[in-house]
Amino acid sequence: MLTLQTRFAAELVPLRAMKLWLALLLPACWANAASPTNLEFPSSAPLVADACANALSRARSALTGVITISDTNRDFTNTPDALETALADLSEATDRLIFLQHVSTSTKVQDKARACESQVRKFAVATFSRPDLLAGLRGYARLSERLAGEPKALVPALLAEFDRHGAGLGPEQRERLSLVRDAISELEARFLKNIETANQLESLSFAPDQLAGLPQAVLDELPLENGLVRVNPAGPVFDLLMSHCTVTANRRFLAGLEEGRAKDNIPLLTRLLGLRQEHAELLGRASHLRLATETFSLNTPSAIEWSMSRLHSGLKGPAKTALAELAKMKTEHQAPKLERGIQAWDARYYSRLLKEAASTPELDQLENNVPLRPFLDGMPALALKLYGARLSEVREHAAWHPEVRLYAVFMEPYQESPVGYIYTDLYARPEKPEGTFASSLARPRRLADSSRRPGVAALVADLGRTPRQDQAFITMDQASSLLRAFGKALYLVSSQNRFAMFSASEAPKDFIDVPGLLFERWAWSAMGMSLVYPRLPDASALPPEASARIQARRRVLASLEALRELGLAELDRRLHSSKVANPCAEHRDIAASVSLVPAFPEACAPAGFSFIATEPGTRFSKLWARVVAEDLFQRFGPGDRPDPILARRFRKAVLDPGTTQDPALLVRAFLERKPMERPFIKASSALPLKKVQ
Repeated sequence: MLTLQTRFAAELVPLRAMKLWLALLLPACWANAASPTNLEFPSSAPLVADACANALSRARSALTGVITISDTNRDFTNTPDALETALADLSEATDRLIFLQHVSTSTKVQDKARACESQVRKFAVATFSRPDLLAGLRGYARLSERLAGEPKALVPALLAEFDRHGAGLGPEQRERLSLVRDAISELEARFLKNIETANQLESLSFAPDQLAGLPQAVLDELPLENGLVRVNPAGPVFDLLMSHCTVTANRRFLAGLEEGRAKDNIPLLTRLLGLRQEHAELLGRASHLRLATETFSLNTPSAIEWSMSRLHSGLKGPAKTALAELAKMKTEHQAPKLERGIQAWDARYYSRLLKEAASTPELDQLENNVPLRPFLDGMPALALKLYGARLSEVREHAAWHPEVRLYAVFMEPYQESPVGYIYTDLYARPEKPEGTFASSLARPRRLADSSRRPGVAALVADLGRTPRQDQAFITMDQASSLLRAFGKALYLVSSQNRFAMFSASEAPKDFIDVPGLLFERWAWSAMGMSLVYPRLPDASALPPEASARIQARRRVLASLEALRELGLAELDRRLHSSKVANPCAEHRDIAASVSLVPAFPEACAPAGFSFIATEPGTRFSKLWARVVAEDLFQRFGPGDRPDPILARRFRKAVLDPGTTQDPALLVRAFLERKPMERPFIKASSALPLKKVQ
């Protein structure tokens, strides 16, 4: 395997780490040379299909080798190690193929990538459902071989996966389990398809005066027929309508469409919940929530409920204060008396007005005109400052698009071999999805020849193009998304583990986003902003108090927004921990009592919630990750000048181990206590507008 042999002089490290990142903005030179990552990205659909089929075939052969060994001849290498290696090899061979569904320029390649993902998922479920593989692993476990470190942890980790998939059940139970799984998959697919169909409703017609308040630039882009403006209620214009349209009746009408869509899902929902409960009970769990979260940091329904209760108790007061401000603004705008209080169709509109009231021209300039080039320079500079992480561009490499850049990541001074690599694909293309994300393409591990396999990640974004990218600007929301994804990518490649099963990409859903969220918080500290946002668009110096003022403005409605997320998490918790007679009524109750903004009357919003099909039982995980990240951020003191020495200790204590130890235990050891909700509640508390200005 090729490695990059590079030595940096100490005095050149900061300068070079910053300068190399500038290459992101320079014209690309397409190289067909082999990449040091040893990853290839097929450019045609048949090649993707063949590579996926071959990888699955190799995995099947490897697993056959595991089950043909007699119990008397079993050892660590030919049983648990061989089983884990077969699955790790499959993952490495197919992760890059599956990833192409997001970035390939060919729709046929994207389709084959999605098909490969489906095949690999089914293979993984089938593998951990096999009683013969479980019997072989149990046969080895009975030998009681003396092990230590990761090998000692590997056997129980594999046994737990077989248990979660029902491999130890009797034949009849396994058959029923398989039928239930198939039925759940079919219903989930139908649920998502119904939402997609609802999102593709025919456009609605409005007279221009009915869309009063919508920015003229947006109106000019909408199609016009017979003097009427055509609007797709599920398109990107919808949020702008709900936050800008001054005609209350139209906002009310659109809110009804939003919360009343996908009505065909209402009967599916009850069936889906019933099957998930049966699935959990077949596996010996009391509820689907228990099954879905048992590997999480908060791994019991009672712990989740307790934390949600504490968050609601702490956030409710600040959220009510924010709602009172919104209601005051509504009264000032002479809303009809019949609509006193903030309703479902009011929240986004008056939230925008309140944020604008909490703003100044200078803050608007800061939030909407982040200079792209200094920002991209600043991300690796901050990583170097905090973690000691150096990024070095790899000029000769192969990737999926000419614009892609590859960077080697070094985590220690004078380190000659990189711990990992990060691909960057930052600019929008018609075939790329919206948004920013980090994805693992190869998990760090030790190979059969005892060499180390560096981790490989991809950072993908949809930044707009300008004639001069070195003079481009992005919004602070875009910048925050990039920071989160960059911090996560560093985590994905930096873990030091022997087995792929213990890499950072296997971290629980309620932790894997923590490193990125923490990196984002550091970036908007005074020290971070001096690196990622060193100057204003007019080249004047950034005011010293800019960070505090920006964060204060962004927190004006943070408590209310957090309660909305908490309301969705509470709905998810109830649906998957107990029998709910009427999910639609349950949501209306939660909206009023938890989120504090009533749902649209008589509508059934859960029918249009895609997370019910894609993340059942795990909605709270994203909110808990924010809680943990904020608690860690406050561990570094006031936050205006995070301590690099402490940051590197955090990296070595929490990030480098990957999941060789439970991340929850690593965080607890670093904090010297359990994570607390209080810092998140404090950071989310609304502030009086005069303090923001």
